[in-house]
Amino acid sequence: MATISDLRKGFQLGPWEVFPDLGVLRHGEAEERIEPMVMDVLVLLASGAGDVVTTDQIVDAVWAGRPTAPEAIVQKIKVLRDRLGDDPRNPTYIQTHPKIGYRIVCPIVVPEAQEPDSQTGFFPAYLWPMIGGVLAIVVIATVVLTNRSGNIRRLEAVRSVAVCPFENMSGPAGEVFAFGVREQLLITLSQEPMLRIVKPPCDIPVHEIPEELGVDSVVTGSVQLAGNKVRMIPQIQASDETVLWTEKIDGAAEEVEQVFVLHERVADRVRDAFRRTSEVVVTASSRPDNLDTYDLYSLGEIAFSRRSQPELNRAVELYSGAIELDPNYGPAYLGIANALVLLADYPNIDTESKYEEAIELANRGAELDSGIQDAVGTVYGFVHTKRFDWAEAAKAFETAINSPNVNPTSFQTSSHHWYSRFLANVGLLEKSLEHARLAHEMDTASPILNARLGVAYHWLNDSVNADIYYSRAADQQVGSWIHNLAYTLFLIREERFEEAREKAKEALESYGQPIDWVDPIFDGLINPTDTTNLAEMAASITGSATSGSLPPNIELTLWALLGQGNEAMEAAWALQKSGEYFEVEIFYLDEFRVLRQHEEFPELLGALGLTDYWSSIGCHWGGEQVVCAQDSST
Repeated sequence: MATISDLRKGFQLGPWEVFPDLGVLRHGEAEERIEPMVMDVLVLLASGAGDVVTTDQIVDAVWAGRPTAPEAIVQKIKVLRDRLGDDPRNPTYIQTHPKIGYRIVCPIVVPEAQEPDSQTGFFPAYLWPMIGGVLAIVVIATVVLTNRSGNIRRLEAVRSVAVCPFENMSGPAGEVFAFGVREQLLITLSQEPMLRIVKPPCDIPVHEIPEELGVDSVVTGSVQLAGNKVRMIPQIQASDETVLWTEKIDGAAEEVEQVFVLHERVADRVRDAFRRTSEVVVTASSRPDNLDTYDLYSLGEIAFSRRSQPELNRAVELYSGAIELDPNYGPAYLGIANALVLLADYPNIDTESKYEEAIELANRGAELDSGIQDAVGTVYGFVHTKRFDWAEAAKAFETAINSPNVNPTSFQTSSHHWYSRFLANVGLLEKSLEHARLAHEMDTASPILNARLGVAYHWLNDSVNADIYYSRAADQQVGSWIHNLAYTLFLIREERFEEAREKAKEALESYGQPIDWVDPIFDGLINPTDTTNLAEMAASITGSATSGSLPPNIELTLWALLGQGNEAMEAAWALQKSGEYFEVEIFYLDEFRVLRQHEEFPELLGALGLTDYWSSIGCHWGGEQVVCAQDSST
């Protein structure tokens, strides 16, 4: 009979491959992710080898003997059956024994352990598909420095560095640990004011990174795990591929606190290699109580980064699971708050209630965890922007961005990303591009940050760079409908009408909006000199708007594209008077000149609160753009 320890290394359940510490079930191309407690129940049942496992045994093993309602166990079993596609009335996998417990009724196969490969020396040849054990590690460092004299001088001259993913040499077991090392490196090195930090995507070969991203050095390395032992070999490589510094670090430990200490020590050694003056150990501002919490939180971060409505909802579930395991872990509260403010953009959502819920959760997290107090400013800044409260939004974003606290890099990227959107809304387009770049450098692989950088270049009429970053975001299948509509506008400007047509449909369908108006409008755009087509387009816009199938912000955009100033202004006033948020930044596009030249445009700016805000920061509307006294803008 296999032990629980054996099973946690992975086993076969009928046609399913089970990776307990990865939280994954695989069957061919299908993959199902399972929360840790549900997986613990499955492993316990599997350890029974076909015998009944009683509910008391489940409570003792999974809930550590804490008083547990029977419904909690039933719920875990239900989740397992849903994931496995099992029918409780005719079970293939899990059979219920009423008032007693449960048993596995299909074959279980546990792979036999292989003999260590003599060539690997320090590590066994087999690779464990685990995450939980990976994170449970700390280091007792041994230092081996090379090429000191000449390399030290070169390191002192370094002004920019790309922090690459560490090569994971341990299969699924090493993924989260390697991820954590890179995140801490980004946090630690970002505290050096004279060092520009870039987070490159994983698919760029290391030797191409300096030229691709304009940096003069690259940090990379490897992680290898065996049981509770770890070997890490970080290195700094110059743009000519010379290795300027490297170390071999071996260690072992077993608590979450020690895992974070390990990450920090490795990051400090890399920072010290650059010969920077700081002697402060940069620590993570917030740490979970256990590894399962960190695992769920990390999965939530991945889901959040995709931005589509289903993934945002999944992120909320994962963050909530992390809070259930550790009610004091602030980043999980802030993660939910960030997801909620984005979900408020989708149809049939009570926007204000979502905002209030997000603020309440962010505040609760900050009360429990001082490490996220300043980061909460990002949520407030986003909500104030949506309410056209420009001054309060600026204040909140500046608090988050200028925080001396070290937050997870996802909070930093959100701060700069959403601040870039705010700055574009108030017409400070150069500043908007600056913060879009900062956000992008923190995660150059992010679809949403590539999209935002494309928007920032688009707004400044830099078509070459706009096309580069829009295309990257499209290749990465960015889930945000707002960014896809911005890309649609760019494609129309470039007269790539068929691409624009498809992108518009993609954006609208992801937002649950009708697309019946798209083809008639684009047919007209392709033949702009045909007066019959123009008349049909105008009639189509009016009819679609009247029936409610055309979102008001798109109606405004279409009238501007057709050069119909009065209709565009009427649509803009309708939006303003509705009290609903819309992307004011489109006002500054070349295509909206017909709106800016309308005699009522200054009055519209005043009604949106922009005139007063500009005055408060030493700026004013100059007829075509915002004009500011030197150094007076946000």
